[in-house]
Amino acid sequence: MSNEENNKEMKELLKQAIAPVKNAELRRDLWPQMLRKLNEQPPAVPWFDWACRDSQRASSGFSQCDSGVALSLVRREAFMNQHTYLRAYMAGIVVPTILLLVAMTVFCVSRYVYNVPVPVERIIVFPMAVVPNLWGLWNMLFVALDPRHRLPIGLHGAILPFVLAPIAFVVTRLLQFGLPAYFASVFPIAFPFALVVYYLAWKYLVGFLNRVQVIA
Repeated sequence: MSNEENNKEMKELLKQAIAPVKNAELRRDLWPQMLRKLNEQPPAVPWFDWACRDSQRASSGFSQCDSGVALSLVRREAFMNQHTYLRAYMAGIVVPTILLLVAMTVFCVSRYVYNVPVPVERIIVFPMAVVPNLWGLWNMLFVALDPRHRLPIGLHGAILPFVLAPIAFVVTRLLQFGLPAYFASVFPIAFPFALVVYYLAWKYLVGFLNRVQVIA
């Protein structure tokens, strides 16, 4: 059998083995669909993919930018660990200082505008100087105590009036400042009210400032 006959026979066998393609022409134009695909927004990358990428990058080593950020965070943490008691003192004096400014404004208006007879000029140094400093020192004591043994910050602050009241009494005696006649009847009501105010102020205000300062 010659080569030509072999080739013809091979072609016939291939035609029989492979079925002819029907409807070889495209039924529609694919270009508009391609344009729509190109104009579509790329799919959003899930957050866990970014986390995996960051973890892979962290495992493979920090870049120079990452190392700089890490170094700044370490320096910030080291700085925050310094001067703990100074920051506790500053956090403690904020609340009484603001409250005393409001109280002094009310006193000045009532005393010099409406002539209310409240002659506390001689002992004004006590609330203006002693009270904020005691708050700061009291907060320093709270930070210095062992966290396993100290009271909650609200109860810790509610004890402070028991320290302030005797000091205020001694100051009034030394300066010969006469207490009003109604003081004895008002004190049993005012003192428990002061305890509640101190508890709330220390629990929510001083406690918040301590958290901001990262000291408690």
